[in-house]
Amino acid sequence: YSFCGIETYINDIKQNNKEFMSAQINDPILRAQLVDGVWGLKHSSGSFFKESYFSVIEKVPTPKVSVRYWDKACSGNAGDYLCGMLVSHFIDGLTSYFVIEDTVLIKPEPAEVQNIINKTSLKDGPNVTCILEKEPGSSGKEISDIYKAFLQRLGRRVLVDDKKASKIDRASSVAPLAKEGRIQYIQQKNIHEVLHQLVNFPDKNIHDDAVDTLSGAVYYLKYKMAQPSV
Repeated sequence: YSFCGIETYINDIKQNNKEFMSAQINDPILRAQLVDGVWGLKHSSGSFFKESYFSVIEKVPTPKVSVRYWDKACSGNAGDYLCGMLVSHFIDGLTSYFVIEDTVLIKPEPAEVQNIINKTSLKDGPNVTCILEKEPGSSGKEISDIYKAFLQRLGRRVLVDDKKASKIDRASSVAPLAKEGRIQYIQQKNIHEVLHQLVNFPDKNIHDDAVDTLSGAVYYLKYKMAQPSV
């Protein structure tokens, strides 16, 4: 009975609300399933982001709101990157835009991470909110609290993201903005690796640290931070 109910619901979507539902569902796989009735799909490289979605901008218009989002899940040269992405939000008319201004993307030893984050925060200045992604488990909370306390002593605003959503869910919320041309970037030394990670997500053989930081930064700028004054 439940299965028939689902089938009826899907058929109703296809017959009467296809364009509306296509606009409402961000996840490309879920959209193909519910709107087009195509099942058995998996996320593949390029299903979220294409390089053509992102455009270059020379300078971020003001007023703007800026955050530096950190993914600290690094483990030396052989592991993932330490990624700290500075993203700014500005509004043009009634439309929000998000700009990748700068990206720290390196593979330090774990003992070097806190010093890198502190130095970067001093360089960013007090107007950039620092957001730390909390790693799983009690140790993740303890480390985040240590980093937060030190940064606050430097006069920085610090938030800790106790992330509940999956990588796929976060990326799904950002992908429509990118497709609409609302995520831009300033030329920087790491931008080729950033775009490489975005375009190849969710390829398990490609790092996804830039995906985590971009989606985390945009999520906070959209839903958790004050909006730029207009």
